[in-house]
Amino acid sequence: MIDLAARYALDSGYHVVLEGGLYEPHYGEMLRRLVADHVGVTGVYYFQIPFDETARRHLTKPLAAEVTVEQMREWYQPDDFLGVPDEKTIGSSSSLDDTVNRIITDLAWYTGGKVERPI
Repeated sequence: MIDLAARYALDSGYHVVLEGGLYEPHYGEMLRRLVADHVGVTGVYYFQIPFDETARRHLTKPLAAEVTVEQMREWYQPDDFLGVPDEKTIGSSSSLDDTVNRIITDLAWYTGGKVERPI
């Protein structure tokens, strides 16, 4: 379903961001095919964040009322890289603004500077 929805949106001219617990042994093959098949700009970023920091950030979100830290501990997979060329790592010291600026800068480089910062 993720693959189908992403391909439909890309084919319709939309930008697509896939994020979340996309465990490589389960989603990796599909994601690598999606990256390989996409003719436009593709950025792959791995957020390398220790579990304690992941849990701390989770507790600041509304989803924390539905998903416990204990459940997250069962799902957490450290160093779960996709393993594609140019995959970039973002560490826990990167602020939200730093992370957004880095991705926009990377995309601007790939597109010759034609990327605008989202609102």
